[in-house]
Amino acid sequence: MDPLNTNELDYRPPSNVSLETALVSPIHIRRAVTSDSVRLSELTKRFFSYIHISADHVFERIKTGVVYFVLERSDVDGTAELVGFIDFELNDEPNPRHAITEKPPLPAQKTAKILGLCVVPELQGHGWGKKLLAAALSEAKTTGCTQVVMLVEESNATAICIYEKAGFVKRGKLAQKIWGKDVLLYVKPL
Repeated sequence: MDPLNTNELDYRPPSNVSLETALVSPIHIRRAVTSDSVRLSELTKRFFSYIHISADHVFERIKTGVVYFVLERSDVDGTAELVGFIDFELNDEPNPRHAITEKPPLPAQKTAKILGLCVVPELQGHGWGKKLLAAALSEAKTTGCTQVVMLVEESNATAICIYEKAGFVKRGKLAQKIWGKDVLLYVKPL
């Protein structure tokens, strides 16, 4: 399955949206561009309130190689709205700060690190998060990454379930807290 081909996506509108409205409001995944910076900053503040990131910072991240895939909903009048995203960075090897006391370091291989994943509530539960994740994994593999890592707050059961279903394996808990929270490291070989 091509994660970017919306013809293959199984979208069922939420109960409060008619099928007619949903059909004239297509949703698709595309790579972000710098003009998406303001909306990406707004979504980041909404879903990751502990991260303070400006539109200028998102703009610079995109220009310096952080990859964003966005979930975009288009209306019949041609207006488009970003309703989710996944962002990740590519590194020559895993970040040594992700040390886990009970396990040896990750192999020094080209690694993609997922930074965030979010979908607006009215579209959650319809597979869009999985499709964003599939797009990121496909891009990481295409660029030569042999593993993908991600950090997830230990109490975020929904995210953990999505990542485990996608083949990520819990590596352990980070030795230090991030933003005052216990954080788990998940890894997926590609």
